[in-house]
Amino acid sequence: PFFEGKKGKLVFGFMKPIKDSTDIGFSQDLLDELNELRVKMQSKFPGVQVTFTGIYKRKLDQINAMQSDLSYSSIFTILGVAFTIMAFFTGFRALIITVLPLFVGAVWALGVNYLIVGHMNLISSFFIPILLGLGIDYSIQIYSRFRDGFIETKDYEKSLAESILTSG
Repeated sequence: PFFEGKKGKLVFGFMKPIKDSTDIGFSQDLLDELNELRVKMQSKFPGVQVTFTGIYKRKLDQINAMQSDLSYSSIFTILGVAFTIMAFFTGFRALIITVLPLFVGAVWALGVNYLIVGHMNLISSFFIPILLGLGIDYSIQIYSRFRDGFIETKDYEKSLAESILTSG
């Protein structure tokens, strides 16, 4: 249905798509098609303004804002962790040993999230900082105990076994 304003300057159109707004791919395709129609309409009728709103648009805006914010916060987190580890352990090797397993685990977690949910939502986006925080804490404990044990014994296997068995 369409509704027209009293002076004929506003026209409102309402539509109910066939799929749910939680289907992000569908919502993106829908808004892409509507944007193509807007461009055609504005080229045919200069001066006409066309805007979209509703749950489908808001969900996409939320997803895009969340992904952007998550990107920035992840970059700052990674840099902060890297700087802290390099400053505390005074070496690049410590950074690789502590952070590499953490990021492999984070990539796995994001992959499983994508397979199950299909996109990042508000709830799943909060798990990334928690996962990184707890993961780096455990990595630092193991590396620190391994390093201390190796300084004492000069035995890689014994130091590694002891650090894994006594950490956490």
